[in-house]
Amino acid sequence: MTRETGWREWLDDLAERFDRYTLGDLPPEDRQDTWEGATAHPVTHAMDRTTAGDAWYEHCRQVLTWLLTRGDVAPSRAEELVAEAVGGRFESRMKPEQTAVRHVAERLAASLEPTTA
Repeated sequence: MTRETGWREWLDDLAERFDRYTLGDLPPEDRQDTWEGATAHPVTHAMDRTTAGDAWYEHCRQVLTWLLTRGDVAPSRAEELVAEAVGGRFESRMKPEQTAVRHVAERLAASLEPTTA
Protein backbone atom coordinates (compact mmCIF):
# COMPACT_ATOMS: atom_id res chain seq x y z
CA MET A 1 0.00 0.00 0.00
CA THR A 2 1.39 3.38 -0.94
CA ARG A 3 1.22 6.39 1.30
CA GLU A 4 -1.28 8.00 -1.09
CA THR A 5 -3.50 4.89 -1.04
CA GLY A 6 -3.38 4.89 2.77
CA TRP A 7 -4.46 8.53 2.91
CA ARG A 8 -7.18 7.98 0.34
CA GLU A 9 -8.57 5.07 2.35
CA TRP A 10 -8.42 7.20 5.51
CA LEU A 11 -10.31 10.06 3.84
CA ASP A 12 -12.91 7.67 2.39
CA ASP A 13 -13.33 6.12 5.84
CA LEU A 14 -13.80 9.56 7.40
CA ALA A 15 -16.40 10.48 4.80
CA GLU A 16 -18.35 7.32 5.63
CA ARG A 17 -18.12 8.08 9.34
CA PHE A 18 -19.27 11.66 8.80
CA ASP A 19 -22.23 10.37 6.79
CA ARG A 20 -23.42 8.45 9.86
CA TYR A 21 -24.36 11.70 11.55
CA THR A 22 -27.10 13.91 10.20
CA LEU A 23 -25.90 17.21 11.56
CA GLY A 24 -27.93 19.56 9.42
CA ASP A 25 -31.42 20.53 10.51
CA LEU A 26 -31.83 18.53 13.69
CA PRO A 27 -34.60 19.36 16.12
CA PRO A 28 -33.19 21.22 19.14
CA GLU A 29 -33.87 18.33 21.52
CA ASP A 30 -31.66 15.99 19.44
CA ARG A 31 -28.91 18.41 18.53
CA GLN A 32 -26.67 18.32 21.62
CA ASP A 33 -26.48 14.52 21.90
CA THR A 34 -25.94 14.05 18.18
CA TRP A 35 -23.15 16.63 18.03
CA GLU A 36 -21.49 15.13 21.10
CA GLY A 37 -21.48 11.68 19.53
CA ALA A 38 -20.38 13.07 16.20
CA THR A 39 -17.40 14.87 17.74
CA ALA A 40 -16.30 12.21 20.24
CA HIS A 41 -16.11 9.50 17.61
CA PRO A 42 -13.60 11.24 15.29
CA VAL A 43 -11.37 12.12 18.26
CA THR A 44 -11.06 8.47 19.20
CA HIS A 45 -10.70 7.40 15.59
CA ALA A 46 -7.96 9.98 14.84
CA MET A 47 -6.15 8.95 18.00
CA ASP A 48 -6.26 5.29 16.96
CA ARG A 49 -5.32 6.04 13.35
CA THR A 50 -2.25 8.04 14.37
CA THR A 51 -1.46 5.76 17.35
CA ALA A 52 -1.45 8.93 19.44
CA GLY A 53 1.97 9.76 18.05
CA ASP A 54 3.73 13.09 18.00
CA ALA A 55 1.21 15.93 17.66
CA TRP A 56 -1.65 13.53 16.87
CA TYR A 57 -4.02 16.10 18.33
CA GLU A 58 -3.30 18.46 15.41
CA HIS A 59 -4.62 15.80 13.05
CA CYS A 60 -7.58 15.37 15.38
CA ARG A 61 -8.28 19.11 15.24
CA GLN A 62 -8.24 18.97 11.44
CA VAL A 63 -10.69 16.07 11.39
CA LEU A 64 -13.04 17.85 13.80
CA THR A 65 -12.86 20.99 11.67
CA TRP A 66 -13.79 18.96 8.59
CA LEU A 67 -16.69 17.44 10.49
CA LEU A 68 -18.04 20.85 11.49
CA THR A 69 -17.69 22.25 7.99
CA ARG A 70 -19.54 19.18 6.74
CA GLY A 71 -22.28 20.20 9.16
CA ASP A 72 -22.47 23.67 7.58
CA VAL A 73 -20.26 25.54 10.05
CA ALA A 74 -18.15 28.16 8.28
CA PRO A 75 -14.50 26.99 8.02
CA SER A 76 -13.02 29.87 10.02
CA ARG A 77 -15.67 29.46 12.72
CA ALA A 78 -15.12 25.68 12.78
CA GLU A 79 -11.38 26.17 13.33
CA GLU A 80 -12.08 28.62 16.13
CA LEU A 81 -14.60 26.35 17.87
CA VAL A 82 -12.34 23.31 17.63
CA ALA A 83 -9.35 25.28 18.97
CA GLU A 84 -11.42 26.43 21.94
CA ALA A 85 -12.81 22.96 22.66
CA VAL A 86 -9.51 21.09 22.35
CA GLY A 87 -7.29 23.88 23.73
CA GLY A 88 -4.42 21.99 25.42
CA ARG A 89 -6.47 19.02 26.58
CA PHE A 90 -4.52 16.51 24.48
CA GLU A 91 -0.79 15.81 24.52
CA SER A 92 1.66 14.27 22.07
CA ARG A 93 2.29 10.57 22.41
CA MET A 94 -0.40 10.18 25.03
CA LYS A 95 -3.89 8.78 24.62
CA PRO A 96 -6.27 10.97 26.58
CA GLU A 97 -8.62 9.57 29.17
CA GLN A 98 -12.17 9.05 27.92
CA THR A 99 -13.30 11.78 30.31
CA ALA A 100 -11.11 14.27 28.38
CA VAL A 101 -12.55 13.08 25.07
CA ARG A 102 -16.10 13.45 26.42
CA HIS A 103 -15.29 16.88 27.80
CA VAL A 104 -13.99 18.09 24.43
CA ALA A 105 -17.08 16.65 22.69
CA GLU A 106 -19.40 18.31 25.21
CA ARG A 107 -17.64 21.67 24.90
CA LEU A 108 -17.69 21.54 21.12
CA ALA A 109 -21.34 20.48 20.98
CA ALA A 110 -22.34 23.20 23.43
CA SER A 111 -20.51 25.83 21.38
CA LEU A 112 -22.58 24.87 18.34
CA GLU A 113 -25.87 25.65 20.02
CA PRO A 114 -27.28 29.01 19.02
CA THR A 115 -27.14 31.55 21.78
CA THR A 116 -30.43 32.91 23.03
CA ALA A 117 -30.85 36.56 23.85
